[in-house]
Amino acid sequence: MIALGITECQILSWSVKPGDRVRQFDKICEVQSDKASVEITSRFDGVIKKLHYKIDDMAKVGKPLVDIDVDDNLQN
Repeated sequence: MIALGITECQILSWSVKPGDRVRQFDKICEVQSDKASVEITSRFDGVIKKLHYKIDDMAKVGKPLVDIDVDDNLQN
């Protein structure tokens, strides 16, 4: 989780690419704010469809980082 008051963070690295299957809590990427570096994990099981940012881009907190085709069969 990004600290309160932070509005954007820099994408340091991606751990996934489109087509990769992820499970809940798998590492998606590492980001850095002016306060700390943080690993972002998946909230869902599914397949990565799109990365919304490139490495070094500034991502807006609260906006999607990736699109995931959620596998409803794995959500039980």
